[in-house]
Amino acid sequence: MNEFELGKRFLLDSDPIMRDLIKSHEIDKMPTRKDNLGGLVQIIINQQLSNKAAATIFHRFNSLFTGQITSRKILALSEPNFTAVGISRPKASYIHALAQRLAAEPKFLQKVRAADDQSATKLMTSIKGIGPWSAQIFLMFNLGRLDIFPMGDLILNRAIRKLYEAQPGEEASVAERWTPYRSIASMHLWRWTDDS
Repeated sequence: MNEFELGKRFLLDSDPIMRDLIKSHEIDKMPTRKDNLGGLVQIIINQQLSNKAAATIFHRFNSLFTGQITSRKILALSEPNFTAVGISRPKASYIHALAQRLAAEPKFLQKVRAADDQSATKLMTSIKGIGPWSAQIFLMFNLGRLDIFPMGDLILNRAIRKLYEAQPGEEASVAERWTPYRSIASMHLWRWTDDS
């Protein structure tokens, strides 16, 4: 049994509400994305946008490049390049700051990969435009970390308040019961919300 299945078993055995979600909203594995610069850029673009709109903008952004997105290629872009593909001025500055950091520190993403969850979050949030939510989403989807709960996620917080009759501000304490598999629980909450 792999770690994802062990996590589901843990949640099935320890939380009756989560048991119902897992049984009615089957997820076989943690979806993963590339753990590179492009993956972080995609998360920045996704901030405060629907997944569909963000995917369209990221596709347009990606089409600006031949081959892989690199910090050097991003730093060569001008502001009109960003606005032409639908990236706002603030997000363009965040992507630029990220590219500058990776150009100055080529082993930055290796440090993030090697760090524990808290240290990796701290490393990533040291870059302008990457807050806790963005860092946690990267850890969850791009690095496959299984014990992440993105506290600032409005959809997750709403689902917890509804399913667990929690008050605003109690979401993180509800999520603690899912440790060390909060990512798996979060995936099922998102799936439940999508299907509702």
